[in-house]
Amino acid sequence: MKQDLVVFEGADGSGKSTLYQAFRRATDYQILCIDRWIGSQIVYDHVYGRPDKMPIWIEEEVKLRDLYQVFLIVCWAPNEVLKNRLAVKADTIALVGDQYAKANAGFEVYSRTSYFRHKLLVDTTSTIDGCLKAILELINKAPKED
Repeated sequence: MKQDLVVFEGADGSGKSTLYQAFRRATDYQILCIDRWIGSQIVYDHVYGRPDKMPIWIEEEVKLRDLYQVFLIVCWAPNEVLKNRLAVKADTIALVGDQYAKANAGFEVYSRTSYFRHKLLVDTTSTIDGCLKAILELINKAPKED
C-alpha cells in the first residue's frame, strides 16, 4: 500500500505554509507533507517568462504519483488578499502588476490539470478548521492505492 503524501501548492501569500503547519499539527505529524513542489515550478515559470519545462515537470509528477498516494492541496485567495498578506511579510518578494492574477490563475488551472489523482482547491479566506476538514475528508474518502 502506498504511503500518503500531501502536497501544498499555491501562489505566494495564499496561505500554504500556514495551512501546512496547521495540517501537520492536526495529524500529529503522521502524514508526509511538502510545502511547494512541481506546481510552483510550472506556474512561476509561466509568470516570470522562463523557458517551458513542462515535459520534465509532468514526468516528475508521474514518478511521484507512482511512489505515493498524492493529495494535491492548492491554496487560493483573491488577488487583493494575496497583495495584502504579502505587504506585511518582510521576507517576501512581492509580485508586481498582473503577476498576482497570473499566479492565481495558473494555480487554479494546475489544480484541475495535475496528473495527481486526488486534488482539492481550498479558499484560504475561510477558517483554517474549515480548510483542514475539507483536506481530511479528501484523504479519508480516497480508496487506498497499492
